[in-house]
Amino acid sequence: MHKKVLLALTASLICQESLFAKDKDYTLGKVSTAGKKDKSDYSGQVNLGYSGITAPKSWQDEEVKKYTGSRTVISNKALTQQANQSIEEALQNVPGLQIRNATGVGAMPTIQIRGFGAGGSGHSDATLMLVNGIPVYMAPYAHIELDIFPVTFQAIDRIDVIKGGGSVQYGPNTYGGIVNIITKPIPTQWENQAAERITYWAKARNAGFAAPPDKTGDPSFIKSLGNNLLYNTYVRSGGMINKHVGIQAQANWVRGQGFRDNSPSSISNYWLDGVYDINENNGIKAYYQYYDFAIAQPGSLSEQDYKINRFANLRPINQKGGRSQRFGAVYENRFGDLDKVGGTFSFTYYGQLMTRDFQVSSSYNSANTVTCFSEAACRAAGLPAGYNLAVPYYATNYNGWAEVENPVRSINNAFEPKVNLIVNTGKVRQTFIMGLRFMTTTFLQRQYLNTNECPTKTSGEGAGFLCEGANVMSGWQPHIKHGVYRNWNNWRNNYTAVYLSDRIEAWDGRFFIVPGLRYAFVQYNNENAANWAQIPEKDLRKIKHMNNWMPSTNIGFIPVQGDHNVLTYFNYQRSFVPPQLDVLSYGGAEYFTQHFDTVEAGARYTYKDKFSFNADYFRIWARDFATGQYSVYTSGPMKGNVRPINGYSQGVELELYYRPIRGLQFHAAFNYIDTRVTSHGPLTDLNGDVLKGTSYNKHFPFVSPFQFILDARYNWHKTTIGISSYFYSRAYSGISNSAAGGYYGMQYYSGGNNYESVLNSGYQCEAWCMTQHEGLLPWYWVWNIQVSQIFWENGRHRVTGSLQINNIFNMKYYFTGIGSSPAGLQPAPGRSVTAYLNYTF
Repeated sequence: MHKKVLLALTASLICQESLFAKDKDYTLGKVSTAGKKDKSDYSGQVNLGYSGITAPKSWQDEEVKKYTGSRTVISNKALTQQANQSIEEALQNVPGLQIRNATGVGAMPTIQIRGFGAGGSGHSDATLMLVNGIPVYMAPYAHIELDIFPVTFQAIDRIDVIKGGGSVQYGPNTYGGIVNIITKPIPTQWENQAAERITYWAKARNAGFAAPPDKTGDPSFIKSLGNNLLYNTYVRSGGMINKHVGIQAQANWVRGQGFRDNSPSSISNYWLDGVYDINENNGIKAYYQYYDFAIAQPGSLSEQDYKINRFANLRPINQKGGRSQRFGAVYENRFGDLDKVGGTFSFTYYGQLMTRDFQVSSSYNSANTVTCFSEAACRAAGLPAGYNLAVPYYATNYNGWAEVENPVRSINNAFEPKVNLIVNTGKVRQTFIMGLRFMTTTFLQRQYLNTNECPTKTSGEGAGFLCEGANVMSGWQPHIKHGVYRNWNNWRNNYTAVYLSDRIEAWDGRFFIVPGLRYAFVQYNNENAANWAQIPEKDLRKIKHMNNWMPSTNIGFIPVQGDHNVLTYFNYQRSFVPPQLDVLSYGGAEYFTQHFDTVEAGARYTYKDKFSFNADYFRIWARDFATGQYSVYTSGPMKGNVRPINGYSQGVELELYYRPIRGLQFHAAFNYIDTRVTSHGPLTDLNGDVLKGTSYNKHFPFVSPFQFILDARYNWHKTTIGISSYFYSRAYSGISNSAAGGYYGMQYYSGGNNYESVLNSGYQCEAWCMTQHEGLLPWYWVWNIQVSQIFWENGRHRVTGSLQINNIFNMKYYFTGIGSSPAGLQPAPGRSVTAYLNYTF
């Protein structure tokens, strides 16, 4: 793959000189290439892009100013000049989003939005993630998790975040919002780029930049330096060959270490774009992407180990990796006259092949540090009554310890014809959007164990349990998952959706209403029906053939128009999440459909391109919400499965942009979220133990009620200084909303007195238990700074660079939860320094 990409880039460099002789500026806005717009450019009039979503470039675009809801655009300048180390770092600057950055390298972000996504199955399941308008989930309906996040920081141009009002066009899972990541477009003239980013993690015993071996655990000072570096190499070559054809090849390699000790990381991203502008009214755009990654996932630490060295990796077995191939094409036809009757027809095809393999140790769910082999010894060590066995979470030398491997493969194919039709009668202007999407998904899941079957001690402490000598591993064998599910799943599903919306504008566009409706027909087919044998037949039938209706309404009114512009808006949408397969939750699957109703009401004031202020109130009602965290069936035929609950999230978002003088821009935002459970079911922990009281009126765990964002950028001649900061208040880590740490005060080995569960299952847990809370999670306020410089430019040649410091004040904070690590404290990145050098020619 490396050779193929390098050959393509070399060929493009050879041919470019002949292309420069024809130095023309071709206008290709209508096919989404970089360049200026012409009369046939429909951008801002109808939704373009791979799959029908527009992509404004900044908050100053008219589309953002007149959007009937909360919308934030992270522009290219904000992305590259305001100390963003990764995509996760950039998304922290969006009100309503909270990112739990567990790797620091840009792989597998965990995104929480408007109070959802933290307590569910993890991996960003509360928002629709798109790249150039195409869903990037492994299975966009049946497995809404970012097992693979096929995008890298240097390959993207900007990010568009929409919250509310997107369910009709864009499908399920939009109740939290839509995040559309836009990659770098094909330039109008041939262009080459070579860039290198080097990040140095300050992790020598809690944020020192350098330390002798006795302080780092590394054998030498040089080894310590090498264990702190992350390299990010990017090359790009492409442009328009003539006024009809353009191509672009990109390659991005990330190699080195994450911010945790001994956490090797390898990410490769190759992207090929092509465009064929047939004539003024017809165009074709296509893409192919190959992405792979392999990273260490050190997971959580016990409280004691966190205090000793919060960057330690005491779970070296935990690893994640995968690869993805994504490809697609869109044909677009432009017809008619937008001043009368006109629009576009597009036909989009996209496919995706993804394979991932996650490996964890059987102590994945433990953060215990106590060692004891009798009830008396366990009580003396501080464990509660009933515990007669405990070993540290990093121990491996006992019979039954196991490495667990969970490979999954998904194959998606989809096509989507779509029509955007504008009918303008003079007094009333209508924009109809209608389309159909058909998708097939093949989802194959396996699970294997490599179990320690060592001979055990025959006498003394740990007899019959601890190894007598070295570990003896069984080799990888199929695992009977959870004692209920078998070790394999073959799902072959298909989904059909049709949608229609009508934007009706009157009074010269000052009033508009957009009713819409989407219908989705979902079919699940499992070749191993025994997997869901414990589900009642009536519920199983619902999964095989499901109908979901998603109505929506957007209303906007502009009472003041001109240099000073005021927009008031209201929107409503219904969204759903179909049954989820192979999720990180107690039962391993969520067989039910989750429903969400979202409303937004607000106003946006703008003054030219100098000032913008948006105030937004939102409320999301959740019905049959799969928390995966604090509500499970403890008896009956559904024992061991997630019990759906009802609840809501409501809040206020305020966002301001201000440009007082040329070159200076401020951005500030505030967000308040109140989340509550409205079900009256019993309050449970993730071992299935029923606790006192009910979950009613409890706050969702892991949600910081207060968020504050402040960033700024100032450009003077060839120098730009950018700062960014984000604050999150304290959050509960358990449904009991207790400030005390843990169900038992702290995390312990969870086998209780079920001694046999360790020997037979290989897990330090009676069941597939997950998070038991760690009390209140800490607040944090992270500050970053960057200085960027144009060193030299001459014609099309340009050399730029930057130096940035992230987490300037070395804020110490941690997470906990399914999306990061089930038990213990999951540390966040410490201070780091990143140097960047770029040559464009």
